[in-house]
Amino acid sequence: MKVDIYSLAATGESETVEFKKSTGQLHAAMETLCGFLNGAGGVVLFGVLDNGKVVGQPVSDKSMQGIAGALRKLEPAVQVGIDVVKLDNGNSVIALEVYPDRVNIPFAFEGKPYQRTGTMTYVMPQDRYQTLLLERMSNVSRWENRVAEGYSIDDLDANVIRRIVRAGIEAGRLPDYSNSGIKEILEKLQLMDERGLYYAALVLFGEERALHNDFPQCEMRMARFAGKTKAEFLDNRQVRGGAFELLEEAVKFCARNLKIRGTFEEGKLQRKDVMQVPYKALREALINAICHRDYSVLGGAVSMAIYDDRLEVWSPGLLPFGTKLEQLKIDHTSKPRNPSIIDIFYKSNMIEKWGRGTQNMVEYCLAENVPEPEYFQQADSMVVRFWFAEEKDTAPVALHLTVAQRKIMDYVKANGKINNSQTQQLNEISEDSANRALKKLVEMGLLIKQGSARATVYLLAK
Repeated sequence: MKVDIYSLAATGESETVEFKKSTGQLHAAMETLCGFLNGAGGVVLFGVLDNGKVVGQPVSDKSMQGIAGALRKLEPAVQVGIDVVKLDNGNSVIALEVYPDRVNIPFAFEGKPYQRTGTMTYVMPQDRYQTLLLERMSNVSRWENRVAEGYSIDDLDANVIRRIVRAGIEAGRLPDYSNSGIKEILEKLQLMDERGLYYAALVLFGEERALHNDFPQCEMRMARFAGKTKAEFLDNRQVRGGAFELLEEAVKFCARNLKIRGTFEEGKLQRKDVMQVPYKALREALINAICHRDYSVLGGAVSMAIYDDRLEVWSPGLLPFGTKLEQLKIDHTSKPRNPSIIDIFYKSNMIEKWGRGTQNMVEYCLAENVPEPEYFQQADSMVVRFWFAEEKDTAPVALHLTVAQRKIMDYVKANGKINNSQTQQLNEISEDSANRALKKLVEMGLLIKQGSARATVYLLAK
């Protein structure tokens, strides 16, 4: 952990920053640290005056032992980042940093829970503490917290784990775990204990081969249909794997099958390309579906269907008890079904705040002049439906190509022609999907077909 003490000192105390002249104020500092843990996280600096002046203090083994002893009085046990910064005057500043831990909240120091409001720290109201405590106790029986017997770290994708940890470190949401082993990282992320891996670890990072038999719910089903019904497929794909892999594959599928429209902002010469569903809204919908789905439904997969006029994301499981559909577009209390899984998405900087996803989707769509999404429940699933904006008849057809179609056109312009095999490699699609994509471009008058059978190639239309 490396803390920029001068930048923090210049910013002043806040809901996530506290100054203490020395470790002589250790007890009050620990109360504040507890408040940070029950809120958004934060850092306490010893050796900084209330006005932000950095003076430091002498640091000895005794002072560090005092801090270690005080930290042991935090319940439940928590990982605290400790940094000692040497100053030119011979003194040092000690920084104690904690990150939000929504799985183990509420925290208490010497048996009392604290909360942070602005620059003040208070004892948490008893009713609030009891509510949080009941929620934590119920976490023990959650599906995601069960031990995955028969599975080991070898069943996880270590590269994905390290990539997600790097993203969290860069975003300032995780301590520096760069030199930690995979087992240590998983323990610190509370995805395993001495008994073994939790189900959440496999959902997040499991490899396809490991998930194949026992975790059929770790699957994404994607389809592009011809027209407005499910009568005919244009593209179809099913992927099983960890949550981050499923997200990536779903985004790729959308890039192949959603049209891109070109718009010009007033006063700017550059064209802005916008997907039929704004990328941020689409990504938010997919993350929500993956994070909030009911994983105890073994046969259920998250599914995405693209039609001519809309895109739908289906997630197994209904809204938590007490949450109503009409609340999803306004501020509402977050009642996550899988807080451990969501916590990793938050710490990896994939989402901003818990409970804001459904509101964010509305805002992203309205910002791009796209109809706001619809939320509804059907067949024991939560559904998000995006209607596509109406296309203008006068718009050039080239501006309404999908990403896959644009790749094909760019390839033909550069190489003079393209065949089915090259189209498959270019867009990572099947032979049938490539045939349909090429046929569509012919129907649009952009390509012409030449030859037959395996000798068929496609050229630019004149």
